[in-house]
Amino acid sequence: MNKYPQPGEIWQHYKGGRYEIIGMCNHTTTDEILVIYKSLSFGGFHARPFSEWHDDVVRDESQIKQKRFYKL
Repeated sequence: MNKYPQPGEIWQHYKGGRYEIIGMCNHTTTDEILVIYKSLSFGGFHARPFSEWHDDVVRDESQIKQKRFYKL
């Protein structure tokens, strides 16, 4: 089981952006668990389903898998 990101932690997206974890919440309609995080570069807030947080992604034609986010 993957651990939930904790408030105050800094995570990096595979495309390079760095984000501070604000907290976790549940979607009001679906009850899906969401990660709430803030861009350290631009200050905008985002929400992503926790089910996608630890996904493997393929960045380019090299077909090498990497994690969508990783903790710094």
